[in-house]
Amino acid sequence: MVEKNLDAALLAYVGSPHFLVHGTVTARYLALLRLLYRHHPKDFEAVLEMRGRHRVYFGRSAEEIEVVSAHTFPRRIDGSPFWALTNLNHRQKRVVLGRVLFALGYSDEVEARVLSALDVGMTQKVRS
Repeated sequence: MVEKNLDAALLAYVGSPHFLVHGTVTARYLALLRLLYRHHPKDFEAVLEMRGRHRVYFGRSAEEIEVVSAHTFPRRIDGSPFWALTNLNHRQKRVVLGRVLFALGYSDEVEARVLSALDVGMTQKVRS
């Protein structure tokens, strides 16, 4: 279980202008991963075990992610030694982020509130 002050800090962040200014889901995804790393530097390594059927979601280098599949667009999680696969659709980013929050000990309630913040204030593109 995560300390209450970390729950409060995470929830405050996802409601703040510092988070909401990120204009894409990918930017918000990476910003959340950066914050989670800062709050849990020793436990964050657990993300390296998170994989999809044909994808590696996290690595210590871009190459670790790219070796499994092409067009993964790995990006460094700022302020950490980790890289994240970013070529995921919105639903997949929510699933992966939910797995990270669970692995770090966040409650279902906090997870739901954080995941809902990913697209707050964003408009959906209409396909014709």
